[in-house]
Amino acid sequence: MIVREGTVEVLNGGSWKRLGPGSVIFNASNSPHALRNVGDTPATYHVINWKTAATPAH
Repeated sequence: MIVREGTVEVLNGGSWKRLGPGSVIFNASNSPHALRNVGDTPATYHVINWKTAATPAH
């Protein structure tokens, strides 16, 4: 994910981290992760999902 606007907290590696515009977040699909808006304004972010030939079909 790429944070465009606002302030978010992301759960990654068992701890919450506060991030703002320009931050890049990697969340592995097989590990617990979450994102929440903690700012006073709406948060906007872009989610990029990619697959490879080794990605299992769902």
